[in-house]
Amino acid sequence: MRFFEDRPPRPPEDEEPPPEMPDWFGPPDGVLGGVVPQNTVLTRTEHLFVGLPTLTAYPTGLLLSVVLAARRERMPRERWETVEAAFWADHGHRPGRAQARDGGLRFGVELVDGRRTETQERFLSAFDVPREPPVLVEHQGEGSGGSYRQDKRTSLWLWPLPEGDALSLALQWPDLDLPLTYSRVELEPVRAALARVVPYWP
Repeated sequence: MRFFEDRPPRPPEDEEPPPEMPDWFGPPDGVLGGVVPQNTVLTRTEHLFVGLPTLTAYPTGLLLSVVLAARRERMPRERWETVEAAFWADHGHRPGRAQARDGGLRFGVELVDGRRTETQERFLSAFDVPREPPVLVEHQGEGSGGSYRQDKRTSLWLWPLPEGDALSLALQWPDLDLPLTYSRVELEPVRAALARVVPYWP
């Protein structure tokens, strides 16, 4: 006894390959970048920690991995809810969570020639619009949190690969009372790491 009738086979579909992302948007596909360990403390306060675990060198740019953490300790609940809102502002507002203010986390880079760039708005479209270098894009990270602790990992893509012996990484987070802070990032190890870049398929 049968219930379901046979269906005619579906004709094969010729799927269009996805469009290639421009170099300024992120690391190239099909490339294993050269990793440069850092473990640098960018800032540490009573309630906030920001660290730079690694850099990853690519022929087209530099990926900076960033770790963020916040702890409540004896912070009043109302203030902690503000911290939570600021911490996850890039994930959009969630019901039951305080609304983030305008003083969110911002990253910036100053190159050896004096040019500066800061994290852009999320690029949801218009990938074909040319961008003037340098460009710094923050890619939404992942993390976890609770009533007393928040943790998140995110990444910054700097295009193109910077020249010179170092760059200055700036960050500021007014919502969490973090003033403008600068850290020097050495670039000689980054250029050495380019020799370790491996394409997935030569």
